[in-house]
Amino acid sequence: MTEPDAGSDIANLQTFAEEQDDHYVLNGQKTFITNAPYADIFVVYAMTTRGAGHNGMSAFIVEKGMEGLSVSKPLDKMGFRGSPTGEIFLEDLEVPKAQLLGTRDGAFYEALNVFNDERALSPALAIGMMERCLELCIEYAKVRVQFGKPIGYKQATSFKIARMYTYIEHLRSMLYRVIWLKENGKDFVKEAAATKLMCGRWAVKVALDAIQIHGGYGYMKEYEVERIMRDAKLLEIGAGTNEIQQLVISRLLLA
Repeated sequence: MTEPDAGSDIANLQTFAEEQDDHYVLNGQKTFITNAPYADIFVVYAMTTRGAGHNGMSAFIVEKGMEGLSVSKPLDKMGFRGSPTGEIFLEDLEVPKAQLLGTRDGAFYEALNVFNDERALSPALAIGMMERCLELCIEYAKVRVQFGKPIGYKQATSFKIARMYTYIEHLRSMLYRVIWLKENGKDFVKEAAATKLMCGRWAVKVALDAIQIHGGYGYMKEYEVERIMRDAKLLEIGAGTNEIQQLVISRLLLA
């Protein structure tokens, strides 16, 4: 879905699908697409009705090897480097009408359902990162000696570790509530947005505290906490930025 000029503003997609006989012709560019360099199948969002905004968006199934489809090499990212991200280029790409996914002009609301599910599950990623930071910090605080004692005996260190544990358990409870709402067929959009908002903030906070506890070693690439910090930052951006989550929450509360 994401394009150079359409990130949070997904109703501003510039990729267009022109209907012709038994197919659509797609032209446009996508960026920051997970697995783009290696995927065999893509779900591509494009406008099918000009000037209709989010009411003119459709989704298409596109397959690797189709004429007019090309992809970039993996982008050089700050974090999540084990998950390749790239660009997709669509140039007069003919897609059979049978590969229209869902209803014509109805993809916007279908996409929102996907985003809500992604936001509901993002905290699981954060919890994994935070738990690993906690493990590493506990181990390090027991063996790193400064001023004659392990740094775990210093409140400056021990209180950071206590806060890490608190953030993890709080976020875990929020995650379980969102999943319970979803599994029981209840509305969970506001709760998912709130959980996604906090998972990014707390994951970054915990990772930065882990680096601080490790001191100069934490700033070195050979230490795991440095990588976790770079990975954690994506949770404040991907699947909707922190600002978008606050927008979703406030609109639902004030509706």
